[in-house]
Amino acid sequence: MWTIFYTPTFSSPSQSVEYCGTMPNAHQPIDLLANIYLLVYFVIRVLGNEKKLDIVLHSMHSIVDYFTIPGVILSIVLDRYFIGFAFFRAYNCLWIVDLLANRGILRNVNTIQLAHLVLLVISVLMISSGFLHLVENMGDPWLLATSGPYNGQLISFWRCFLYLYGRVTLLDLSGMRIQTMLGRIIIYGFQILALGIVSKAIPQIILRMKVVPQFFDKTYQVPVLSLHLVVCGHVRVGPMTSFLKEFYNEDRELSEYFQIVILDESEPDDAMSRLLELYYNRLDYRRGSVMKSKDLHRVKVMEAEAVLILADRTTSDIDAEDAANIMRVVSIKNYRENARVIVQVLQYQNKAYLQNIPSWCPKHGDVCLCIAELRLGLEARSCLVPGFSTLMANYFTTRSFSEDRKYTGTWMDEYLHGTSLELYSRTFGQAFHGLTFAQACDVFHYCATCHSDFSDLANIKQCKCRHAEGSTLIYESKTSVSTPRSPLLRMLSQRKGTEMESKLWTYMCHYPNA
Repeated sequence: MWTIFYTPTFSSPSQSVEYCGTMPNAHQPIDLLANIYLLVYFVIRVLGNEKKLDIVLHSMHSIVDYFTIPGVILSIVLDRYFIGFAFFRAYNCLWIVDLLANRGILRNVNTIQLAHLVLLVISVLMISSGFLHLVENMGDPWLLATSGPYNGQLISFWRCFLYLYGRVTLLDLSGMRIQTMLGRIIIYGFQILALGIVSKAIPQIILRMKVVPQFFDKTYQVPVLSLHLVVCGHVRVGPMTSFLKEFYNEDRELSEYFQIVILDESEPDDAMSRLLELYYNRLDYRRGSVMKSKDLHRVKVMEAEAVLILADRTTSDIDAEDAANIMRVVSIKNYRENARVIVQVLQYQNKAYLQNIPSWCPKHGDVCLCIAELRLGLEARSCLVPGFSTLMANYFTTRSFSEDRKYTGTWMDEYLHGTSLELYSRTFGQAFHGLTFAQACDVFHYCATCHSDFSDLANIKQCKCRHAEGSTLIYESKTSVSTPRSPLLRMLSQRKGTEMESKLWTYMCHYPNA
């Protein structure tokens, strides 16, 4: 508003920054009322803010008021109208963005930020033009103080604007030449300032104007010979990096048959893009919300083996984070009742809300992981059994036993070998019913080449031939279990010639629930 108000004054043919004997003038009373309103608004901002020193000294709007309000009030008393500092009001153009956002005209965050950047560039350009207009019309002040010659020139504000615009775009349309030393200093300072602001603003403007890559909005295509997991919730680079390193550890042989799809509402940032490049053949990213059925359809939740919902452990509002994750579970269960959901919650008491979901069934693989419960449980067990938390941590994390290490020793070798061992949960099939633990262990030593003529389990010992790794169970041909084949088993049956196929068949034929 003030930029439009001062435009006729700046465009005056007299090309001056000060007018004497201008009262009565139609512009001055309106300008006085507007600045009185801004003075009252400044007082309200100072009194209504707890950090009053920041408002008085560090607020750019307050600095604009310091340069403009006193001169307008004194102009009525002195009958002199000075417009030299009126260009500072161009900074108030940024209020237009707040006004449009509060009125609901600008609703998108990207649109608001884009409008703010554009107006910021225009405001800086107009303020710098006002400085140049002031010093070129006034001349160098040290020459005026010593009664020296006047080295200024009478030019209009818009000619200065075109000159600075030409310095930025390398297209000078003003035909103007700087005569004052202070004007040259302003030009050099403006170039440095413009180099920093424009170089920072232009990439952000292009980023805001850029169309969202269509790749992240496409429907995920499930590979024919792979299964996939969907990860959603608080998806960040740090937790995802730890999860991927643990999930795709070389000791986890079945993980190579799985792919992971991230579903998040925002586009991947630079760190996430680097993570996608690192796991380009195992990790995929789709932009969307778990609360929308069309986005769940795009990531193929109907065909997913499980949906993992991560929680933000650094949040200040724990209950709100748990409530958001519980609502994600409700959305997934409404879309697919038998979907296997693994969700993280931060408070133990919030686990009870999951029991109210009709399709929530822990027997079918639904799991609720409470971080606080696990931490306090390990601490309680460590009080009863010292070292229990360390033992469990070594079991739950995957480590590889490496010969290259800094410290050596017998105890170190035994400790590191123990930490490299892992716990896996497997469901025994009907072939193991009635067997003792020792007998079940003997079954795993069966080799189709060396033990084909054995009929007594007690006589079977582990052989050292090259077929031992691909052995099959002794009761495979005698015991049949009529259960539906799992998706992993169906997928493996199509992968002929793979190195682990015979070993996986050993598990799958007798562990139908695996």
